[in-house]
Amino acid sequence: MPKKVKKSKKIKKKPKKQKIKKVSKKIKKIKKAKKFNVKVVKEKLVPFEPIISEMENQYMVVVTTPPGQPTDTLPKVIPALYGTMMGIKMSYPKSQRGGFGGFEIYGRWPNAHLVPKDEWVSELGLKVDKTAEEFFNTHKDVREKILKKREENAPCVEVRFEKWDYGTVGIILHIGSFSEEGPTVKRLHNHIVNSGYVFNGVHEEVYLSDPRRTKEESLKTVILYPIRKGTDDEVVKFKKELEEHQINF
Repeated sequence: MPKKVKKSKKIKKKPKKQKIKKVSKKIKKIKKAKKFNVKVVKEKLVPFEPIISEMENQYMVVVTTPPGQPTDTLPKVIPALYGTMMGIKMSYPKSQRGGFGGFEIYGRWPNAHLVPKDEWVSELGLKVDKTAEEFFNTHKDVREKILKKREENAPCVEVRFEKWDYGTVGIILHIGSFSEEGPTVKRLHNHIVNSGYVFNGVHEEVYLSDPRRTKEESLKTVILYPIRKGTDDEVVKFKKELEEHQINF
């Protein structure tokens, strides 16, 4: 007798998940994170999707630009910033450099919403280990080497050490040119207000891309504000202030 041929079982293909569901899951995952840092931004933050999260405080080396167009003022101070951070970092044993950040510049723009762009002042920072200031002050040879190089590359630029506090932040990832940040910033503002928060700090950006090596349309910039829960009256007042003082990119 001929053998019975077994019918092969049809394997049901799982339906593909919609992109929207994937995005929402990513956002939920980020919201659960205890601390928010640049590594999380690079790996998990969804472009143009604002969230409320917690961000760890940072120890920084900082420079302040004179008032002026950012394209004119930033190149004058950035060499001093990088020179100081790298000079200290490379003086540490390799196994003790974990507290230092990479090359991502943090930029605070305290008056961007109040004055024209050609009058902007910025505070630029690079993440360093919490012991960096003490190390700089107690290691004369390292300090003198850094100061000598700074005098050659960026004379008259003052570099200082600060601790930048964050806590709760409203945060969003922008992809594209700096001049097109307006709608992204507005989306973040709306999310902060609608979630019942008000600002607890100034406009800040973290530059994940090097504009010298990256096309404008591919630039990645994190935009954030330290925030706190506001009363109903505070939120109403804050919403009005946002409408009156928009940043002119």
